[in-house]
Amino acid sequence: MIKRTITFTTNKTEYMDLHDNGEITRPEIGMNMPSGKWKVIGAVELNNFGNVVRRFNLKQILDNPKNIPWKHANGKQRIFIMDLDHGTQRQWTNDHEVF
Repeated sequence: MIKRTITFTTNKTEYMDLHDNGEITRPEIGMNMPSGKWKVIGAVELNNFGNVVRRFNLKQILDNPKNIPWKHANGKQRIFIMDLDHGTQRQWTNDHEVF
């Protein structure tokens, strides 16, 4: 079983667990068991116009997240996680990284 950590920053840094099937748990708020309704499905790199130029699947994220250039050299987000939350596909926009 592979389990990775996601750092997600808004006003503070939060740590989430990414499980091998893509499910996410948030121990910091007491969500210690996966709900089955919230999963990471991949990640995308966007160009300056907001168009997808590269995709990463869940296996690539889990196998070696250090090979994914999550941030630009200036610290801005470069790769954005895509998730499926209660059937709705979303793209994360806040600072985040998987390790």
